[in-house]
Amino acid sequence: MKLFKLLSRHKTSLLLLYAGLLLPIILLFYFFKPMVISGSSMYPTFHNNDHIVVDKFNGEMSTLKRGNVIVFFSPIGENRLLVKRIIGIQGDVIAIRNGSVFLNGKLLREPYTNHHSESFETIPAFRVPENSVFVLGDNRLVSADSREWGAVDKSRIYGKYVLKFKN
Repeated sequence: MKLFKLLSRHKTSLLLLYAGLLLPIILLFYFFKPMVISGSSMYPTFHNNDHIVVDKFNGEMSTLKRGNVIVFFSPIGENRLLVKRIIGIQGDVIAIRNGSVFLNGKLLREPYTNHHSESFETIPAFRVPENSVFVLGDNRLVSADSREWGAVDKSRIYGKYVLKFKN
């Protein structure tokens, strides 16, 4: 009986406390999404089963920069999310010669790649279309990416990587 009186007296405070605890959790899952990396296409940046947090994309291309890691829906018809690094943004010219990436005519320094997986492929110069990005996996030998299916349209972008949890 005393507990009931105590609870009824502090009903507003308890409601505010409950809302204060619940609201951040709802907002967290509305704006951010925890994900698990599957595969090795982004090695050494991410390993298989790494846990990351993705900031859900708001559709504003100006927030995307070269070097950002994004999550997007596969452009080859699957309803599957992929994780890759932005190499070029709209208007950039990308070319690959003997495995080296050239951005707007200059050799791109890529310290994030798996240097043990150098390829010798050549892809002619490609201009990234408006509202699109050119993406590559960090582990080039095993990554399916824009070399295979071209630029990714902004409508397919789900979000941008923001945080990796230590395993």
